[in-house]
Amino acid sequence: MPVPNLGQLSDRELNEYLLRLNQRIADLAPRLDTPRERNRRTVKVLRGTILIAGGLFTATVDPIGVVLLLLGGWDWAEGISDDAETMNRGLAVRRQMNELEAELDEVEAELRRRNLIA
Repeated sequence: MPVPNLGQLSDRELNEYLLRLNQRIADLAPRLDTPRERNRRTVKVLRGTILIAGGLFTATVDPIGVVLLLLGGWDWAEGISDDAETMNRGLAVRRQMNELEAELDEVEAELRRRNLIA
């Protein structure tokens, strides 16, 4: 959304623009990574590591260890892939939030120029 010329907006229009801007920032916040999601991915990678270690140990005694090894590798790779996707999504959201916060700073500067805030 292009930034309008803030100097040409009335006080009411500037206030409405500020409210819309705050709402857009609030809408982006839930898209950030939560601790619960982070813990789930960590458990997935840890589980994959344990399965790989168990599969390597068991493979020396029993052929079923190869199955454990493959399951662990799959779980581990899936966890790392999920982590990378989440990190990329989080970076995109943070980039959008930074742009919105820059707009917010411009609105704040305009409000200070008009002596509407101290």
